[in-house]
Amino acid sequence: MKQRLFQAIVYISLCMLPAAVFGQSVADTSETPAAIESSVATKNVAVKQAEQVVVRIYPNPAVDKVTYTFPAGIQKHLLQVTDMGGRTILNLIVGNIGTQNTINTSSWRSGVYFVSINSSTFSKTFKLMKQ
Repeated sequence: MKQRLFQAIVYISLCMLPAAVFGQSVADTSETPAAIESSVATKNVAVKQAEQVVVRIYPNPAVDKVTYTFPAGIQKHLLQVTDMGGRTILNLIVGNIGTQNTINTSSWRSGVYFVSINSSTFSKTFKLMKQ
């Protein structure tokens, strides 16, 4: 029961995030060509800034825990971990808790996982080995 409630809360929270967090955009046909060019230029700047965000995840391979770090100023981010079969192991919205965060991996099976960290300013995905 608690797990279903948690899943519902995460789902509702994800629905409230802007589409830009997931790399999606909504087309608005009412914009003028100049506004569209300005919008594209702004998005290009945002993409370049996102590429400059340095996110680290270590140790890799992991045993009992893994730590990820990113620059100060990131207020809220989505942490998602999936296994090679595409099953979600962890799906969590993390608030402003600092630049260094730890994930407990002791209950995970050995194998390869994909760790995605997404915020309004960057999106990074890592391949993580669990021993």
